[in-house]
Amino acid sequence: ETYDGMVALAGGRCDLLMVYYSPNAPITVDEKSCASVILGKDRLVPVCLPDDDGRPKYAIGDLHAGTIPILTYPPETFFGRLLNRIIRFGPSHPHFVAVAQSPHSRILRTLAMNGAGVAWLPERCTQEDCGANRLVQIQGEQWCSEVEIRLYASPERARLLELNLWENIKDW
Repeated sequence: ETYDGMVALAGGRCDLLMVYYSPNAPITVDEKSCASVILGKDRLVPVCLPDDDGRPKYAIGDLHAGTIPILTYPPETFFGRLLNRIIRFGPSHPHFVAVAQSPHSRILRTLAMNGAGVAWLPERCTQEDCGANRLVQIQGEQWCSEVEIRLYASPERARLLELNLWENIKDW
């Protein structure tokens, strides 16, 4: 988990740590001592099994849709905190019921492909499945959240990276 990784990074037990980051679910890190670089961007998006017509099986924007099963992350994880914020501040408040929970996106993806409910997954991880119609993204930007992919360096490693390696990583 991100918190454990940050503790290891700050304590010198690891040199580099790649994490998802969002100001909507901030992580505690001393930005002055643990330098970082943004490697890319992604979005956490809601997906589910398509119906026979290729539309989402669940309509999270429809308040009359009844109970909507969702596949969640534990609340103490980064994606769990981010998903809780998406749901809490969403444009409407459908009747969501958590039917499964896992800290692993791959498990939630498999459950979603088996029709168990709506899962919020990194968009990069859904592109192949959406392209093959195994999953479909549920429309509505208000149900998505932008995330950055960041690489953090320990204080010791950050000093070494100042010798132009950060620029090489950024250009990669």
